[in-house]
Amino acid sequence: MKMRELKTMAGRTSVPVWPLRVWGSAARPPGARAPWGQLDAAPRRRQPRAHNEVRRAGHSAVLTWTPPPSVDDVERALRANIGREISAISELDV
Repeated sequence: MKMRELKTMAGRTSVPVWPLRVWGSAARPPGARAPWGQLDAAPRRRQPRAHNEVRRAGHSAVLTWTPPPSVDDVERALRANIGREISAISELDV
């Protein structure tokens, strides 16, 4: 499965979750942003749901999906690709 194939359910609709399109920062409220820039970090959020936090250019977002794949698999792929372009991460296998 590719990162771009991760999905979550919004009601009865399956919605793609990558590339992330909503990013927030301490200086600005969350809002739509283009899927550009480089991945800066991918710290795990200690939650029972399948999600990771991702950061780029001073902004952060929470990546939430319906498994599979596991949180460990997605975290491993993201951490191994810190510094890569967000758009390139879409093609990662998880």
